[in-house]
Amino acid sequence: MFVTKASFLLELLREYKPELEEALMRVAAVWNDEASRNKILEVWPGLENIAIDHAVAEPAALEGRVAVVPETFGISVFLTVAQS
Repeated sequence: MFVTKASFLLELLREYKPELEEALMRVAAVWNDEASRNKILEVWPGLENIAIDHAVAEPAALEGRVAVVPETFGISVFLTVAQS
């Protein structure tokens, strides 16, 4: 699980995977625009298929920009919150 601000995640994407960040920003620009939404189909198939931890978390961790915090709460806490 990742806990971060979206702006920081985008900053990391911009730095480590600029092509992916640029493509995602093009998708975001038309996401709520029904008339332009077909542009997503032009961009989406070309997106690099890579896990976020491999794309940004691991490179950022090597530079000391993110921290790994061991979890001790287990998955049941999320199920409890989701059911609330």
